Amino acid sequence: MATKLDRNLERNNRVYFYLSDEELSKLNDRLEYYNSNNRSEFIRNSVLNNYIIINDDTNLRELVYEVNRIGNNINQLTKLANQNKEIQSEEIDELKKQEEEIRTLVFQSLMKHNEKR
Repeated sequence: MATKLDRNLERNNRVYFYLSDEELSKLNDRLEYYNSNNRSEFIRNSVLNNYIIINDDTNLRELVYEVNRIGNNINQLTKLANQNKEIQSEEIDELKKQEEEIRTLVFQSLMKHNEKR
């Protein structure tokens, strides 16, 4: 079993960072909550043994844009239908195509999201 001195010798790289008063208070609260007396060990375990979630909404923005586009087209067709005008089969086919595009985008976005985990 490694002694305390041996464990310290294994870690020869030092990392420095600064915290605001509020951040330090939160850290101390968490140390107390988890009943930890060793700040370095707590920070090391928190950094190395936990997942970090990165919010990348690039795909989501594209998805929202496509949904809005389809919604606009549906509104236009609804307006035509309410005015007793004919709706061309090409317009319905275009809506079906856009619906398939949005399904594909949703699927791809979910797959990209799951790959990151």
